[in-house]
Amino acid sequence: MLCHSTTLHHVPLLVTLSLVLASSVPPPTIQSTPTSTTTIAWKTSLVLTCGTSNWPGTPTYFWKKNGNTIYPNTDSRLVFSDTKQKLTLRNATKSQSGEYICIATESDAYLFESSEALTITVIEPPAIPPAPSATNITSSSLTASWTGTEDAQYYIVTINPGAVETKSALPSITLSGLRPFTLYTLEVSAFNKAGSRGASPSTSIRTDPGAPTGGLPFVVGLRTSSTLDISWKEPPPSLANDQVTGYTLTVTDGSENVMVREVNETGGVTVRGLVPMSPYDVTLVFHTRCCTSPPVTKTVYTVREGETVAPSIIPRTESTSSSPTASIIGAVVGGLVLLIHLVALLALIVHRMRRTQELSKLAWNDGTLDGRSDLVPVSPPPLYSNGEDASSSHVASVSNSFKFKSPPPAYRSSADDGESEAASESDQSVSNVSNVDCEQRNTWI
Repeated sequence: MLCHSTTLHHVPLLVTLSLVLASSVPPPTIQSTPTSTTTIAWKTSLVLTCGTSNWPGTPTYFWKKNGNTIYPNTDSRLVFSDTKQKLTLRNATKSQSGEYICIATESDAYLFESSEALTITVIEPPAIPPAPSATNITSSSLTASWTGTEDAQYYIVTINPGAVETKSALPSITLSGLRPFTLYTLEVSAFNKAGSRGASPSTSIRTDPGAPTGGLPFVVGLRTSSTLDISWKEPPPSLANDQVTGYTLTVTDGSENVMVREVNETGGVTVRGLVPMSPYDVTLVFHTRCCTSPPVTKTVYTVREGETVAPSIIPRTESTSSSPTASIIGAVVGGLVLLIHLVALLALIVHRMRRTQELSKLAWNDGTLDGRSDLVPVSPPPLYSNGEDASSSHVASVSNSFKFKSPPPAYRSSADDGESEAASESDQSVSNVSNVDCEQRNTWI
C-alpha cells in the first residue's frame, strides 16, 4: 500500500517539471538576410535563419511554407543548410512567395516550438506584351496600342529608325513628329520594380504620304545652237515623301512659245528646235501620287551655229559637306607633309654647304689632292727651268698628286682647262725652263 501511494505521487511531479521547463524556453525567431527583407526582386536570393536561445541540448529544425512542411528536393529553389537552421531562396520567382514558419524541437526535453509566420513576396517582371498595332495613321503621327500585362507599372515603346523610346502608363500611346511615307517598326516592353522580361515582337508601319518638301535640281548638259540636254536624278525619299509618278519639263523663250515634255522615268531629255544665241527658261517639277513639287527654273542660252558647249557636273541633291573632324585631320596631314619637305630641303642645303667646305679645304691643304685629276692650276702658267719657251712645249698630262709650295694656286674644273691654257699662252712671256725631274711629280718654282 505504501509503494502504491508512492507511485501515484511521482506521476504528476514529472508532468509538472516538464511543463515548467518548456514554458521557460522562448520560441525560435526567423531572421532574414538581408536584414528585415520581406520583398525581393525576381531571380535574386534571400537567406532565412531560424534563431533560438536558452534551449537545452541541440535543437532540430524544420520549415513550413503556407502550412506545409518543406522537404529536401521539393523545390530546387529552396535550399537547406546541413542542420536545416538556414533556408535559402535561390534565384527566387513568384512561386517562392508565401508564409514561412521555422520549427525547433528537442526530443529529450519534449520541446516543440514554432516561430511566428514571415511573409515573403517575390516581385517578378511583367510578362512580355504581344506585338503592338497602329491606328489613326497620318503622314506625321500614329497611335500604337497593345494588350496590357499583369503587374506592369509602365510601358516603354521603342520606334525605329532612331531608337526613340517613349514611356506610357497605359497600354496605348500617340506618337508624333514622324516623317511622311516612312517605314517604322514598333516594339513595347512592360516594366515594374523587378524590371522587364524583354521587348514584344516588332510591328512594321508606314506613315501616309506627304507633300514634297522642295524642288528637284537638274543639270543642263550639252548645248548646241538648236538643242539642250537636260538631266536629273531621282529625288530622295526625304524630298519626295511619296512615290514619284513622273516629271514635267517646260521650256519657254520669254514669249508665248512654250515647249512641255512629260517624262515618266528618271534620266533626262533633249530639247530640239531651238533658235541659236537665244535665252530659254527651263523649269522642272516632279509628281507624286498626291502632290506636285515646287518648280526649279534655270535660264539657259543656246550657242552659235556650229558651236558645242560640254555639259557641267551634275550637282548632288543632298548636302555632303565634310565634317569639322575631317577638315582638321586634312589640315594636320597637309602641315606634316609641308614640314617634311622643309626638313628635306634644309638637309640638302646643309649637305651642299659641307661639300663646298670640304672641296675648299682640299684645294688649300699642303698635301695631296687624293687623286683629283679634274682640278688643274689656273694661273700662273708653268715655266720650265731650262729656259725653254712655255708656248713651245705643252704639258702632256697632269699627275694625280701635286706637291704645292706656299701659296698654292687657285683651282678650277678641268672643263675650263682649254680656256685657261689659251689665256695663259697669250698673256705670259717666254721664260727659261730648267730640266726638272718629272718622274714622280711636277713642282712649281
